[in-house]
Amino acid sequence: MKTFFITLAALSLTLMSCNSQKQKTVTLGPNPFITHMYTADPSAHVWEDGRLYVYASHDIDPPRGCDLMDRYHVFSTDDMVNWTDHGEILNSSQVPWGRKDGGFMWAPDCAYKNGTYYFYFPHPSGDDWNNTESRCSYQQVSRQRL
Repeated sequence: MKTFFITLAALSLTLMSCNSQKQKTVTLGPNPFITHMYTADPSAHVWEDGRLYVYASHDIDPPRGCDLMDRYHVFSTDDMVNWTDHGEILNSSQVPWGRKDGGFMWAPDCAYKNGTYYFYFPHPSGDDWNNTESRCSYQQVSRQRL
């Protein structure tokens, strides 16, 4: 019985010391952080500068289905609270081999190698998207464009 009370006293002291430590307050940013446009398929990377960059496909407003997504945007943050919209970095009209009516631009990503950033994206090359070749291409981009 004596051991029980000693253990109970030690546990009580431990819990009291935990409660007396300062609590750290964490400020969270908005969720979702992109509210001024429709986006999907984000990929995220932390590059050398320590910022988090999010690459997302962008749908028309109002959205009418996945086939009308034909733009890509980049967003970044240092603190997960304050976000910067770097704007549109690519749209379907800039892809010469792509579908002439645009759309069908989903799931982008970005990679870095030897001082160059590469933006990867899929896009069909023909109008009948169920029966056409779909390509995954890349575009070299500089940090200034991001």
